[in-house]
Amino acid sequence: MSGTASSPAVSVLTPVQRPVGRFLHELHASLDAQRDVTWEWIIQVDGGQSLLRRVPHAIRTDPRVSAEANGRWFGQAVTRNLALSRTSHALLQTVDADDVLLPGALAAGAGALVAEPELALVFGRTWLLLPDGRRAPGKNLYRPGRIDPGVLVRDWERRGGSCSIVVASSMWRTAFVRAHGGWPAAIAGLDVLLLLAINGLHPARCLDSDTYLYRSHPQQVHRSPVRFAMRPHYRRIARQMISARSEVGLRVEREVHPAARA
Repeated sequence: MSGTASSPAVSVLTPVQRPVGRFLHELHASLDAQRDVTWEWIIQVDGGQSLLRRVPHAIRTDPRVSAEANGRWFGQAVTRNLALSRTSHALLQTVDADDVLLPGALAAGAGALVAEPELALVFGRTWLLLPDGRRAPGKNLYRPGRIDPGVLVRDWERRGGSCSIVVASSMWRTAFVRAHGGWPAAIAGLDVLLLLAINGLHPARCLDSDTYLYRSHPQQVHRSPVRFAMRPHYRRIARQMISARSEVGLRVEREVHPAARA
């Protein structure tokens, strides 16, 4: 059992470009080991219907799993948003198709979001799973605690356009992701763009928990040459977004509070 009727309910969202049965089996096992939550796993395959056959049968026939294919190649942003449109729950855990959730990850994230309704997202400690099987600490610059609006944005700027956490490990409040239109159309950094947009307005929390195992391997889409080539473009888009939000925010303040002009 993954939970009871009174447990927090979480939608787990996984976009898949090239299904690898071994990786998906490991992720499924990590989900099955989660306790004190009710979960659904939304798998969205980018490509033709035939690719669904590469998703292991045991996963496709699990009633907690909903696997669909786009029908053609649309790219990661559209794939994520098609999956988002099929989610049922108020809490949303993203997990990449080659990664693993650590024991207690869903309960830790859901518990924090339930306890603090103003939070938009939470994340815990990430570990890197290296090709030789060893584990190393993943990127996370924060001590456990609340992260005020704009902190992740300022730290991204301070680091020259490099994110300070593993964004894939985040658990979001689904309504916040939908209210921002889901994932933007970008070849690189689309999850970072969403993170910056949401934290620019809403608080987050770093959990005192190990929650995510990030698999590092040469076939990662994240490491492809086109991603590296597109990073300057995504960073320009991010900086334009940050600047525009500041400008629009000032205009709204002046319109609503005319005395601020004085």
